[in-house]
Amino acid sequence: ATDLNVKQDGSGDHATIQAAVNALSTNLTGDACVVIRDTQTYTEQVTVQGFTNNGYRIKIMADPSFVSSAPVISPPALSTAAFLILNSSVTVQKVFVAPGSALPYGIKASSAYAAISDVVVLGGGSIGSAGVMISSDSSVTASSITVQSAVGLRLEGSRNTVSLSTITNNHASSYALYLDGASSNTLSRIFVFNPLGYASILNAGSDFNAISQSTLTNNDN
Repeated sequence: ATDLNVKQDGSGDHATIQAAVNALSTNLTGDACVVIRDTQTYTEQVTVQGFTNNGYRIKIMADPSFVSSAPVISPPALSTAAFLILNSSVTVQKVFVAPGSALPYGIKASSAYAAISDVVVLGGGSIGSAGVMISSDSSVTASSITVQSAVGLRLEGSRNTVSLSTITNNHASSYALYLDGASSNTLSRIFVFNPLGYASILNAGSDFNAISQSTLTNNDN
């Protein structure tokens, strides 16, 4: 129903992603798409909140014609995340998250029905809590998450799905994959790696989860 284009040079509908999100109607009458039409670096935090979905989705995505490149989101200092999703039914697709300043999360989706697809998170030592965090009925697909001292992927809630993704952490006292009281989740065809410590932990209350066709590799724990 709505398609807004973002280009930094001003030739799109908006020059920033947040401006395009803010321009969407808060009462959706169809799927709403914010399409990033260049591969520039966007120094912003994108916050999605306050929408009445009415059964529709908000999609924030790179131009589908991009094959080997994607726009980069590098939030400024004191941000919470590159994408802070506080609204249900939001898709983030085919972007790079590469923070240059310290922040807690690469992507934090605390509402249900988030879909993270074909996303690369290169956190290095900048991310402190988790590269990606999702809550109930959400998904991470065909994505790559690399962090240093933070959790790579944190699952909360239930009925999440994770597939075709690589999650890497490089710290002796942290975890690449962390299920925090998360139940009835399905994880398949994932590669989880921590050369210095634990690859994964299922915290108390993380019951009835299924991990299949996957590789979890750690040091000696």
